[in-house]
Amino acid sequence: MSIPVPPLPFDLSQPYGLDKRAKQALLLDTLNTLTQWHQQQCMPYRNILAAIFKRNTAQTLGDLPFVPVRLFKTLDLVSVNKDDIVKTLTSSGTTGQAVSKIYLDRETSVRQTRVLAAIMAAFLGPQRLPMVIVDSADLLKDRTRFNARAAGILGFSVFGRKHHYCLDDNLQLQLDDLQNYLSAHQDHPILLFGFTYVVWQSLYEGALKAGIKLNFG
Repeated sequence: MSIPVPPLPFDLSQPYGLDKRAKQALLLDTLNTLTQWHQQQCMPYRNILAAIFKRNTAQTLGDLPFVPVRLFKTLDLVSVNKDDIVKTLTSSGTTGQAVSKIYLDRETSVRQTRVLAAIMAAFLGPQRLPMVIVDSADLLKDRTRFNARAAGILGFSVFGRKHHYCLDDNLQLQLDDLQNYLSAHQDHPILLFGFTYVVWQSLYEGALKAGIKLNFG
């Protein structure tokens, strides 16, 4: 089942080519279309709209129906056939906690990749940069069930080359290996990617504790 998202009325290679008013009108129209789609295809979502929201079509972005994020921990909010699900994204909850679950079919996954590529190319340009990933490579072992960190790493890794994971499986900084990598690429800009708390706790505090000032160019 294809989600009826209208084609973009501008070149995807120029994601910032529309002014604010044009973007808001496009966004409102698209989200109204998606609201109706999910209402038709997902019974729990349909019940939420029937109980709380009385209008199917929002007149402003502020009128759009919202869903408390906690519901993604307690309900399977799925609008495609379960056989079409290719990825299940989960939040990185601690042991014993329920995690949020986002289900992706192939078409949605491809669209996310295309849009992310367009946005990042506007900042980074077309050339892929040497990339330091502030996480452990072990996080990507299970490709069928990702948490938010793994999905983010996988999505952004396409913008880099010669990827270097600078943390071990316990999220401890592998300082010597990182310094060797930075020295080998000292003549190039380096793309650094990581989630805020991991960058702070593992990279920043790890380097601070070792008394080392890292140079990312």
